[in-house]
Amino acid sequence: MSVNEADNLKSLSLSSLSHIDSGFIGISQLNEPAPKPRRRLTDGHKDRADGLDVLIQKTKAIGLRVGEEGLSPNENGNEWLDALNKRGENLLWGMRKIRKYVCGDGSDVHARELIEHHVLERLLYFLDEQTDNDVVFENLWILTNIAAALVERGFLQPLGMLLNHPLGSIRTQAAWAIGNIIGDREGYRDEVLKRGFLPAILQIHKGSGLDSAAQRESFRIALWIVDNMCRYKPDWHLMKPAIDLLPHVLQQNEPAILKECCWAIARILHQSGRNREIDAVIDQAMCTRMVEILTWNKSLTTHPILRALINLACSKNPYHLQYIVKAGVIHELEKYLINSSLVGINQTFDLFAVQILGNLAVHKTHAETIIGHNSLCTWMIRNFSGNRDLELRNEILITLRNLLFHRDPEITKSLANNGLLYSLYDFLNDSPPGSKIELVWLEAVSHIMNTKMLDTDFVSKTKAKFRSYAAFFLSLGIFEKLVQIFIKSSGQDLDEMEQDGWEVESSPEDSDSDNEAELPKTFKPIPFEISNPHNPHHPHFHQQQYHTSGISVNEKLKTRSLAILREFFPTEFNEKIRETRAQSQVCREIDNLALGASSNNLADLVSSFGMMNSDRKQK
Repeated sequence: MSVNEADNLKSLSLSSLSHIDSGFIGISQLNEPAPKPRRRLTDGHKDRADGLDVLIQKTKAIGLRVGEEGLSPNENGNEWLDALNKRGENLLWGMRKIRKYVCGDGSDVHARELIEHHVLERLLYFLDEQTDNDVVFENLWILTNIAAALVERGFLQPLGMLLNHPLGSIRTQAAWAIGNIIGDREGYRDEVLKRGFLPAILQIHKGSGLDSAAQRESFRIALWIVDNMCRYKPDWHLMKPAIDLLPHVLQQNEPAILKECCWAIARILHQSGRNREIDAVIDQAMCTRMVEILTWNKSLTTHPILRALINLACSKNPYHLQYIVKAGVIHELEKYLINSSLVGINQTFDLFAVQILGNLAVHKTHAETIIGHNSLCTWMIRNFSGNRDLELRNEILITLRNLLFHRDPEITKSLANNGLLYSLYDFLNDSPPGSKIELVWLEAVSHIMNTKMLDTDFVSKTKAKFRSYAAFFLSLGIFEKLVQIFIKSSGQDLDEMEQDGWEVESSPEDSDSDNEAELPKTFKPIPFEISNPHNPHHPHFHQQQYHTSGISVNEKLKTRSLAILREFFPTEFNEKIRETRAQSQVCREIDNLALGASSNNLADLVSSFGMMNSDRKQK
């Protein structure tokens, strides 16, 4: 034990133990709500397209045509601007020069220069129906790359009118410009929706002027725009045309189109179980198709479909969970995770797959189904103890905690037989002290020990001499870890705690926030509160009301670790306190000697030290 630990424990006298007992809340009295499933909108990593080195962007600039020459070094920009005052080929020439200027290197700087020199106001005049189609197209190309400044300068309505242009390339380019406007700011997105442009955007690929390849590309752009619209909670009533369309698009097999469709669905499903218009399109056929797409393991679709399933597994509508479980999502995730270990697939996707399982494990029926897949349990525990990716290990721990929460002997038995008890001991060596994941670890340990007796198969398999989980954990050294957590989380001398008492505060449940950016990227801490059932031994705890705006992680760690120590290791904990007090007494007498105490002090010190060793030998 370290010096700091001894300092913190030294003032806990035997009389203070009775004080703790008088107000002690045991694990069985901590009435915890079920862990909450967690949605995922943002991660610690940037969104990437399933292993591709391409960012999922909210805005997309357009470069030069393939093989097209850029601007020469000595070009005169004033000549381009003068050409805007002319007609015919001269006007088209000037438009192309300006378009190249905002498509090459330094396009952001060049776009700002156009804005500062009021070029946009001049371009606005070349969007009407009387303008030559080639000029309109070049103009739209320019505007697409400087979309951020368009709304304030009155371009939005003219762009919206071009969504119904007879020429398909102009419809597509106008939609692309609007897509960049939407991606720049959610307020612009809301303005686009209020003006009713969405139905026209969904139709830009139809009509004359596009061959089959161009139609597919145009439709893909429309779906990318829908994906942009779904960010940051739009008015879902105005999004209804897209919500109704996406399940039908999901039946297509074109990878690029499916990628955009799956991303849009992933964002829409963040509201699953909360919005009637969204819930109305979620059915068994849609969920079965999503799981089917997952089995393809395609580079473009795996990432968004995993994100969609994470959000669907969080739905407050139990039918949604039944749909994906019936579609075989647990079996497919088992195959995916086991195979990913062989081929080295991005571990970020493993993390997503585990989070889906963790969300399902909140519900006992689905937890039992997960436990029925023994290879899946083996994979989780193997990666929990041996994977270098700490974020993945944390996610696995949350899933294991959710499984153990149900305190089902069969679930605990299955996980124990796969080596979980040993892995729990090793885990905290890599976890920072006082972290929220440490609290999840404590919850998992307490849920296991609440199962009380070790399974006979586990005892015979490991040749264990113990009959309870608490005794087995004691043999592993988990008791020492619990003491360390308790000391580090207390943050004060125990004689102060003796005066204040061991009050356990309750915290309100976490609000069902949709703002995932404000939440930890790995998990939500699970609060606990004092139970209401009658307890004849501690009636005053049910009469006292606690109202707190929030309890710190350290407070939760202190309360839970103390509860575990006092309920499952009372003898060992009391002895630890006695031993620490004895060590502290010896240290004080050594200090007295250093200050020139009499030889009698030395005799007392030798006597005290001999009594300590004698006590240890007797034990």
